[in-house]
Amino acid sequence: MAALPADKEKPGAGWRALALDFGFYPDAARGRRVDARIRCGLADSLDAAYAALGEPLPALQSLSAAIRARPVRPGVMALYGDLLPAMMAQDAAALRDILDALAWPQWRAPAAFRVVTLEDAGLGAGMAARYRNHLQDDPENFVALNAVDGGELPEGRRRIDAALRLLARAALPLREEIGALINEIVLVDSRPAAGELGFHGASSFFLWGGLVLNLARHESGVQLVEGIVHEAGHCLLHGFTRGAALTTNTADARHASPLREDPRPIEGLVHAAYVLARMHLAMGALLQPGLLEEGDLTAAAQAEARARQIAAAENFRSADATIAAHARFTPVGAQVFAEARAYMRRHGGPPDSGP
Repeated sequence: MAALPADKEKPGAGWRALALDFGFYPDAARGRRVDARIRCGLADSLDAAYAALGEPLPALQSLSAAIRARPVRPGVMALYGDLLPAMMAQDAAALRDILDALAWPQWRAPAAFRVVTLEDAGLGAGMAARYRNHLQDDPENFVALNAVDGGELPEGRRRIDAALRLLARAALPLREEIGALINEIVLVDSRPAAGELGFHGASSFFLWGGLVLNLARHESGVQLVEGIVHEAGHCLLHGFTRGAALTTNTADARHASPLREDPRPIEGLVHAAYVLARMHLAMGALLQPGLLEEGDLTAAAQAEARARQIAAAENFRSADATIAAHARFTPVGAQVFAEARAYMRRHGGPPDSGP
């Protein structure tokens, strides 16, 4: 299931009134509109599902009100993503489990930012398995995902906090936009067995409000900033389209991707190129002289940021050549990607090409 259903127009379908622009540069106010649009659409779709079930569900109706009012945990969208398949399959046991979980009071509490790991103790009973299922976006390539060791979580939280503080110093609009979209970062361990893929990070429309990172693949502070920006860029794209595709290409044709070990459909390549442009912008922000002068970054860290910015530009150009040859964009996809392409044509040329 790729997106929220396109509900028929009706009173209360508030997400339709929240117009978006698709400009490339970070915008916290737009980020809040994107989040509100997704939440209103989620609440409308849940109300429609409750009506179809034909039984009184007051706890779930109060959840819909909470969803419309403020950000909610990614677990709410994960449960919604499992609800419709259970209804379509008429799986009474699965349906009861999901409805019981949706009634948990934790979903109505304000979703303050947190860093957790992939275990039920932090996410809720059975939720770690639901997160894993929504992160396995390609049935042909299994990704190894596990919780981090409990002793590693405090250090992980410290590193995430430091990376977000650095991002706020370097690019406050980008940090604020990420804050509008993300309220939960899930840290994971990934040690692939034979035939499995390694894991750097991921996001999913059906984990709206969250992103997932493997800190072992983000060893430096610069890499961690880049990883957060990367995954938040995917989240923004999911929000622009309400989980729908940016292209009309089928998934059977696969192409080499600069950010994945496995060949990807053109949709994945468009996502990769877009987030590469966001990574380029973030790495450029880390090159400001003031960050070195005031001790936020070392000269070595800035050299790393410059190298990663150059790599992002090279990878974007490689991906864009394939996209230009093969992508069939939706109207929204064409607008979104044109903005990223315009940014990279202006700022992402070869190192000797000038501004």
